[in-house]
Amino acid sequence: LSRGSFPSVLNGSSIPKPKTTLGSGKEGDQPLFFRSQNSPQENEKMQACPQVKNILVLDSEGKRVAVKYYSDEDWPTNGAKEAFEKTVFSKTHKTNNARAEVEVTMIGSYVIVYKFVDDLHFFVTGDEDQNEVILASVLQGFFEAVGILLRGNVEKREALENLDLILLCLDETIDGGVPLETDPAVLASKVASHSMDSGAPLSEQTLAQALATAREHITKSLLK
Repeated sequence: LSRGSFPSVLNGSSIPKPKTTLGSGKEGDQPLFFRSQNSPQENEKMQACPQVKNILVLDSEGKRVAVKYYSDEDWPTNGAKEAFEKTVFSKTHKTNNARAEVEVTMIGSYVIVYKFVDDLHFFVTGDEDQNEVILASVLQGFFEAVGILLRGNVEKREALENLDLILLCLDETIDGGVPLETDPAVLASKVASHSMDSGAPLSEQTLAQALATAREHITKSLLK
C-alpha cells in the first residue's frame, strides 16, 4: 500500500494538517482511498459517518499502554483483543518510516494507520473500506494532543504517569466509534479543562501547562 506523509510536531511550534490524499505523491498515482469499489452512495455514507474500530497505544514490545475498542462484535473477548494487538505489532514494529510519518497497512479486513515516537506505537483501526484520510486525521489529532499534554515528552514512562490524561483524550477524540474532534489543541484544552473541573488526582502543573499550550496553539491557528 502507498503511505501518506503526515509530519508531526510535538514541541508546540505548529499544528500539522493532514493532506487530502494518501497517495505517494508521484504523478499518476491513484490516492489510496479510491481503491474501494463501493458505490458513490456507500462512499458518501462512510464519509458522512466514519467509524473507528479502536485506538491502540502500545509500547516497544507490543504491550498495552492505553487501548480503547469501539466494536465488541469484531473482538468479543479480551483474548481476541490481545491477539489482534499482537498481530498488529508484529506486522508493523519494524516500519522505520512510521517515526517520520503516518503509515498505512491492511490486516485481514481492517485498515490500520499508525505512527511511532520513542518507545510508543500509536494505531487507529477502521474497516477495509474506511477512508484512510479520516483515520489518519484521527490518529494525527490524538497523537499531537498527547504530545501537548505530555509537554513533548512522549514516551512510555511519562505516558503511564499521566495515563488519566491519555484516557480522557481518547474519550474526547472518539465517542462510540465516531470521531468527535481531531484538532490537537482543542483536544488538549478540553482534557485539561475537564480534568481540573472534575478535581481528578492529576498533576496541577502538568494540567496548567497543557492548558496554556493548547490555548497558545488555538490562538496561533486563529491568527493564520
